[in-house]
This record gives sequence, structure tokens and C-alpha cells, in this order.
Amino acid sequence: MDQKILQVKEYLETSLGENVSLSPYSEAANLGLILNSNYEFYLGSLLGKTVLFSFSKNEALTPLVLEKQSALITGRTSYQTIFVFREMPHYLRGKLIQKKIPFISLDQQLYLPQLLVDLRDTTKQITRFSPKIYPASQVLVLAHLLKRTASVFTANALAKQFGYTRMTMTRSIHELVKLDILERNTGGHYGEYKFNLDGKVLWQKVLPQLRSPVIKRHFIAGNFKENYCVCGELLLSQKTMLSSPSSKSFAMTAGEFKTLSKVNPIQSLPAQHEALSEVKIELWHYDPRLLSDEESADPLSLYLSLNTENPDERIALALIELLRGLGW
Repeated sequence: MDQKILQVKEYLETSLGENVSLSPYSEAANLGLILNSNYEFYLGSLLGKTVLFSFSKNEALTPLVLEKQSALITGRTSYQTIFVFREMPHYLRGKLIQKKIPFISLDQQLYLPQLLVDLRDTTKQITRFSPKIYPASQVLVLAHLLKRTASVFTANALAKQFGYTRMTMTRSIHELVKLDILERNTGGHYGEYKFNLDGKVLWQKVLPQLRSPVIKRHFIAGNFKENYCVCGELLLSQKTMLSSPSSKSFAMTAGEFKTLSKVNPIQSLPAQHEALSEVKIELWHYDPRLLSDEESADPLSLYLSLNTENPDERIALALIELLRGLGW
């Protein structure tokens, strides 16, 4: 696989938990000589939307040229384009953000205003947008808390277990080492790591760095026959004394939702009409089935999905009950 394609896949998987497949854009020739001389075009799906990744061949393009060419590419293809750069000077990042032009910089920053994403790496004098750890790192932490990992592991072993790439798991390991919750297994083989905290102590230390797994919620009216991973208030009511809600809740990845929407067109209600929905579909940063053998989400991801800054009192009490049930 082309190195630049692999880099983009790794970055999106690490930052968004998205396994993105990129394929050469078959109609690139129709975009004209100038655009093809400046970019290589690849089609892919990101957070449930089909987008055109435009890999820059010319690092000297100005913000004005990029703005015009972004509009030109979208106009000719009907796809939202995302510019991909090997690296970018600070002034160019600022100008593109100011003009709301989506881009990925492999040195590294991700800015997708249409998808409400702005993630920045801590290198090169740029402060990361969120203090939260990456989704793949969160999966590793939660798996350990749920006793779903070996006591000692390698990046290769984790990649096989969770379906991520070895590079993604290596980055997650390094991130957790920096948080001082993971360490090398000095008495074992090279490349082996282990957690140095467990249970409630680990949970309390890492909780401020954990994110809600939910990217977006869709509120669906009418009949919905499919059964996916149960989540939300419905699952919380099954595990605690919380009364059962009137609507069902299912969790899935953005890719699953896209596939489902193609087979059975789904009409989402506006958020203000949530009370009218019969089904709530949550799109997650990671596959909810990675951490559960049942047809329901794991208790820790469930907690994180409902633990908002101002939770409903009933839900807040039920979440406390949920954690008590873990026996820490």
C-alpha cells in the first residue's frame, strides 16, 4: 500500500476510531490537467459520508488557490474534498481554518468543519484540541478494566485482538505510557507491556481523559426491525433500577449506519423532536462489540455515553449503581 495512504488510514483510525478504505478516484481524468497536476484523488468514507481525499503534490499552493480549487473539485464531483498535505506551515493552517477548508496534515492536524472535528497533535508548538485520549487507546484501557486483555501484551497481540493495525496499537501504548498507567514488562521479552494500575484506582486516574464513545445520535420515528448492540437508557434500565424508556437505543459504527441506510432508507428526526422517536441510534468512535460478548454495550462505555456534565438525576443515580455493580 502507498505510504501516504497508509499514513492517512493510521491517523484517522487513531484519532477518530475510523477504519477508512481509500480507492483511486476513477473519474479523476475529468477534473482536468491543472487539478491532476496538483493532486492525487482518492475516494473514501468518513463518519458516514463519502468524501474525496485530494493529496497535494504541490506544497507551494496558496490559501487563495486552495479555496478556489476546493470549490472547483466539489463542483465537478459533488463530493466534499479534504486536502491532504505531508506537512503545512502554521500560516497556511490558520488561513484554511479561517476559510473553513477541510484538511489533513500528516505532521499532524485534522480539520473537518463539516464533520465538527478539529484535532491537533502536541508536536511542533501546536496544542492538542482535546485532552481526551484517542479512541483506540480508550478501547485498550476499558478492555483492561473489564479483564479482557492479557496481563502482558505486545502491539501485535493487541492489533490481532481488536482489529486495529500494529501502528495504531503502538501509538496507543506510547500514549498510555505517557499517562503513567502503562509500562514496559522489564522482566519479559522485548516489546512487552503491562498496566501498572487496576480496577477503581485506574478508573479514577484515567476518567478525565476518557471520552463519550458517541459521535452522533440519530432519532428515528416509525418501525425499525434491525437489532444491533443495545445501549443508552434502555441498557441502563436493564442493569439498574432505572425505569425502562419508551424508545430503544442501539450503538453501531458510522460505517454500519451507512450500510444500513443504503438497504433501508432511514429518516432522522431533528434533535428537538427526540421525544417523538421510537429508536435512538448512536454512532460510536469504536465498534461497541469490541468490549462485549453480548448483544449490548459494555458497562464502562455505557457509563461514559450517559455521563454528561448535567445529567438527569435519575440517570446520575443509575450510573452510580452501575459502577457499584462492577465490584471494584
